[in-house]
Amino acid sequence: MVLFNDTGRTNLTLAVRALYNTFVGNGGSAAFIHLSNADGTQMSAEESDNIVSGTTRPFLVENTNAGSVSGVNNWLPSNATPGALTGSVQSAAPGFRNAATQDYTLASGSVCIGAANTSVYGLPGKEYYRNEITNRQWRARAAARDLGAFESTTTNSSVGPYDSAPLPRLSASLWVLVCCLAGLCLPPTLSWMNRTSAPRAHGRQRDSP
Repeated sequence: MVLFNDTGRTNLTLAVRALYNTFVGNGGSAAFIHLSNADGTQMSAEESDNIVSGTTRPFLVENTNAGSVSGVNNWLPSNATPGALTGSVQSAAPGFRNAATQDYTLASGSVCIGAANTSVYGLPGKEYYRNEITNRQWRARAAARDLGAFESTTTNSSVGPYDSAPLPRLSASLWVLVCCLAGLCLPPTLSWMNRTSAPRAHGRQRDSP
């Protein structure tokens, strides 16, 4: 991923945020994020909760006087230099299920499971469906506790380009609050419908005082 001031404009500031990505390099020294700012363009990057594999360079800044990188809780190879990245998880391998078949979901026991910092802004609600082989499909992400593009606990059905997107769902505790504000005297019983329908709350309405 490269930031570059291709227009040559002055007084320009460029910024990028990379969250929950799975990057697989070719084993060389290519950087995950490259701030190409030798011309002095101000640039910044945030890298958080990513898996940066296949390279020892999580980032490259050409002009450090005009560029900065920050971020937390990324997986990096043992021989990588975190630099300004804090809370990095470093080991020999991230624990992909089967990288040889381009399946970069996390296997049981992966050090990336549960290693994310969920306090970062912009947690993902979607992810690619399964792996690199299955394309043009996504599914709702079950949580954002794991590093990288795939949550180990996600089991939702896929959504293709011609499918109806699933509707957002409220948590049970939030539904209780909504029902109380609406004047329902009994705690509602939630009825979870299929993935394209919203939950329904059942209860008895309180008599007006």
